Amino acid sequence: MSIMGYWCMHSILGVLVGETSSMVSIAYDGMQLMLSLYVMSICRKDFMIEKGRTMLSFYFLILFLYSLRMFFDILIGPFSTIVPMGMFLNDILLTVFHCFTATWAIITSRKYLDINMIASILFLMSLVTVVFILIGFDTQGLMNQYEEERMDAGRGLGTLALAKIGAVTALVAMHLFLNDKKRFLKPFFILSIILGVWLLLGSGSRGTLAGLILTLAVYWTFASRHNKFLQIVVITVTLLLLINIVPLLIWLSDYFPVMGQRMLATILENDQSGRELLRNQAVQLILDNPLFGYSYRLGVTETGYSTHNGILSIFLALGIPIGLLFVFFIYVKPIVVAIKLMPKRDTFLATTMSVLFIINSMSGSSITESCFNFSICLLASVYYYGTKQNERPSVV
Repeated sequence: MSIMGYWCMHSILGVLVGETSSMVSIAYDGMQLMLSLYVMSICRKDFMIEKGRTMLSFYFLILFLYSLRMFFDILIGPFSTIVPMGMFLNDILLTVFHCFTATWAIITSRKYLDINMIASILFLMSLVTVVFILIGFDTQGLMNQYEEERMDAGRGLGTLALAKIGAVTALVAMHLFLNDKKRFLKPFFILSIILGVWLLLGSGSRGTLAGLILTLAVYWTFASRHNKFLQIVVITVTLLLLINIVPLLIWLSDYFPVMGQRMLATILENDQSGRELLRNQAVQLILDNPLFGYSYRLGVTETGYSTHNGILSIFLALGIPIGLLFVFFIYVKPIVVAIKLMPKRDTFLATTMSVLFIINSMSGSSITESCFNFSICLLASVYYYGTKQNERPSVV
């Protein structure tokens, strides 16, 4: 629910009732909050994290510290007299009560996560989401929108969301293709991969596409490390793709012109859509406020106040010392863990999604993004407790 539920709900309602109001999103957020609190209540005996589970312990702590920063900024932060109270409260509702609470629920239920069950449910939700998005585009006559502009399905389903939906759909289908022994389901997994990649390409989100390609290259390189011949083949193919990246993007532009041209602009012109200016501003504020940070905000606007870099956002909010710990426990260690687990096929979803959203956070968000939180916590759970669920806690 934390990673796909919101998008799935909007995709279905978009087809059935048309444009939805903000009250629908608020109702969904409330429902997910209740579900998160319920999970935490039945797993309350596991609230305290065992010694040695440093990724999970630090993750729990960093979410708590970031929450404190948000409340602190309301009172005496640099924007406390500039940003309206309603805007602050909206940020807290979406970040702390929606995103963070769901993550705390995942951490609390860490011992009982079954990656194969998660993959099966996520596969059904993502496939339904993609199908309803495509139906919505078709009924509105926007199926060819990707040829002229970035695809946008409306409330909750903007271009960046469509890219993430496409990437998650492809990865979860790949996981089931590799691990599910039911042969009659293989065509459905292949179809889902195709639909997910198509939606990703149509979204025009170059960062997610680049992240997915790099993720799969990393995965197959390290997953095949016990088979030297296969590893050499993977490395060779990756190098050939990199060498011929420009001709490949020109070819891609014939079918997905927006994506191909944006990728070419990135490579040939270093076009970052102005994000480098925001990052430079963030770096300067971090250097001016090195110990305790500046604010969770970079600016006063309702949206777009992010640094567009998940690491810089933590440095900006909590200071350099906490930022360095964050880089080690939430970036370096998970990457090392993911590489270690990659030869095991049943960890495909956890390893690839963590690498994908770590890469994506370099041009987006980290802990304020549900996909990032889900991926890192799932990886930690698989690493510390295995891929099979333990006996589930009783309701009472």
